[in-house]
Amino acid sequence: MPYINIKITDKQVTQEQKSQLIKGATQLVVEVLNKNHSCGYRRNTNRKLGS
Repeated sequence: MPYINIKITDKQVTQEQKSQLIKGATQLVVEVLNKNHSCGYRRNTNRKLGS
């Protein structure tokens, strides 16, 4: 599974929205690159950028 790095700088984005972005990006890779999502790894660090 390719490595995808999503960084959100908008402080008003909810955790649910972040989760949806991760799931959507994963599904896109599965559909476009024919990769099996079960071999992927998801990590949400929730780090603040620019602090």
